[in-house]
Amino acid sequence: MDIWHYLRLNRKHRDQSNSNSTNQNSNEIEVPAENII
Repeated sequence: MDIWHYLRLNRKHRDQSNSNSTNQNSNEIEVPAENII
């Protein structure tokens, strides 16, 4: 997976988490970065 694609997906997830979910979910999204790279 290309890093630019990951950054775009990460932004989308952050936008969704900020509007619909709690801060706990936004923190969990940052974790898989090591797994993808």
